[in-house]
Amino acid sequence: MMKTLSIALIYLCTLLPTAPSKSQVKTYLSPEESVNDSTKLVDHYNFLASKYATIQLDSSYYYCSLAKNLADRIDYTKGKGMAMHNIGIYHTLRNNWISAANYYAQALDQFEETGDTENTVITMSDIASSYYFYQNREEEAIYFFREAIRRGAHLAKDSVNAYAWINYYSILQKDSTKLDSAKLALEEAKRIALKYHDQRIILYTELIEATHEFDTLRWQAGEKKFISLADSAIAMRDHYLAIQAYCTVCQLLYPVVPDTAIKFYQKAYDLGLESGYFEALTDVAYSLFSHYMKHGQEDKALQLADTFINNAHRAEQLKKEQRHFNLEYLLKNSENTNETLANNNRKLALSVMVILAVFLIIITFIFYSSYRKARQYAILMKNKNDEITEKNKQLNNEAEFKNKLLSIIAHDFRTPLANIIQLAAVHKDQPFDNASLGMMLDAISTTSQTTLDLFENTLRWIKSQLPGFIYQPVPLSVNILIDSAVDLYNDEIRQKHLQLRENISPETGILADKEMVQFVNRNLIHNAIKFSPQNGSIEINTAQNEGKVSISIKNTGFQLNGEQLGHLFEIQGDSASRNNQFKGAGVALIICKDFIEKMGGTINAFREGDFTVFQYELPGA
Repeated sequence: MMKTLSIALIYLCTLLPTAPSKSQVKTYLSPEESVNDSTKLVDHYNFLASKYATIQLDSSYYYCSLAKNLADRIDYTKGKGMAMHNIGIYHTLRNNWISAANYYAQALDQFEETGDTENTVITMSDIASSYYFYQNREEEAIYFFREAIRRGAHLAKDSVNAYAWINYYSILQKDSTKLDSAKLALEEAKRIALKYHDQRIILYTELIEATHEFDTLRWQAGEKKFISLADSAIAMRDHYLAIQAYCTVCQLLYPVVPDTAIKFYQKAYDLGLESGYFEALTDVAYSLFSHYMKHGQEDKALQLADTFINNAHRAEQLKKEQRHFNLEYLLKNSENTNETLANNNRKLALSVMVILAVFLIIITFIFYSSYRKARQYAILMKNKNDEITEKNKQLNNEAEFKNKLLSIIAHDFRTPLANIIQLAAVHKDQPFDNASLGMMLDAISTTSQTTLDLFENTLRWIKSQLPGFIYQPVPLSVNILIDSAVDLYNDEIRQKHLQLRENISPETGILADKEMVQFVNRNLIHNAIKFSPQNGSIEINTAQNEGKVSISIKNTGFQLNGEQLGHLFEIQGDSASRNNQFKGAGVALIICKDFIEKMGGTINAFREGDFTVFQYELPGA
């Protein structure tokens, strides 16, 4: 999630410029002013490009190109630097990080040449973000961050340091040992932003703070907070930040209220289409597509297919434009060099440089084409290998599941069915009275009910193994869970005159799936009741240790030795290895173990004096 926010930070860290046909430009701001001075016109184009970067990306690129072309013609160094920086922002928002870093580097050269410290600090911060988050060049990134902060501190007006501090925060917060330093960096950024009334940075810091505070708020309050932030961003004509706010609240709300959360992804998608952030919409479009398909809304899902197709076309067009621009830039540099040499060496030196430039371009083109083909082939082979590996893994999982299911059915269903057949065969040809008939029917009824319970438990377990099952834990109160499970067996507890003691703190909570953990609670409590003698006792206790919560259910009753206790949660092919009186619980305990492990916990059984203890442990809430 912080990576998503760091992308928004890159364009927030500048008021400089960021180029499609003019027919794609949407007018939100005043267009070209009547400016006669060429340098002022370049500055105006760059200003419009930077403003449009948060509203309409194609329009921003259009003004970038105008600024760069005019700056090149009049040799306006600072204007070229600002145009290069804005083109870097354009490629950043198009997820073309390598090109973005190259343009930032070119812009940095221009700013350092003119001694523009403020824009140097901003560009260094953007280079650091690109290096750290998207190119795995951590040491270089930290160097640029610290250098940006150092240079910004010497400015008379240190407002630009807010951008450097907030960038530095985005790195520190990824290291759990540096969270205090990250908090200080964020506070420093907000302090500077408040000092200079920088609403954009203030809004961004509030978005980060809202993200951290979401877990401490009711989700309705958190939702209102993000809606307010998005509305403020739209009012500031900062559509990209509004999109980030919508995406963030969707990610936070989805585990709680998916139908409400997905609406924010739809808002982000609609606003992104309007503003031209096509590449940034890929993950959003995929999430919407998956949600609509999962909920049977195929018509909405099919509409999103256009986004994937358009992104592919735009990516190819962007590559073509990038190749053209790189060649154009290389040629311009060569022409400038040739002009300098021509003043000293006239026609001979000029001819040599032109030949060398053309030769280098040809070699570079050939090398690039070969490299690109090799890279595409390597990626294709890697994808194929990954696909084969995944298929093999799926086949192995399916085979393991089938073997496990067959073992369960063969072991636990055979005996009760055989008992029914045997009872019927014994009385088939023999006359019997009403008492004998009643006893036989009672036996068949009990055995049938046991078989049905086994069948239902097995079906529940099979469902959890099927593709598409997603474990989504939520905070749950242990006290409420246990009380709910115990309520189901109050009649049996009274009939057997059992003493039930619960030692559970009301504040104790766990992170789990409610249905899965209740399945475990019901089975363990039912077993404790079932195998306790008349006037026996049952204890349910909880304990917390290092972020884990353990729940133990103790009862007097059946005696199992250490070897039997060690195999209760395993599929046993030999019926003699399991105590006959506990045999009916076999499938249920296997499923209990499977559920607990899926929820990130452990389960075991052991003797404690006169008690048999079943205990499981899950992450605390």
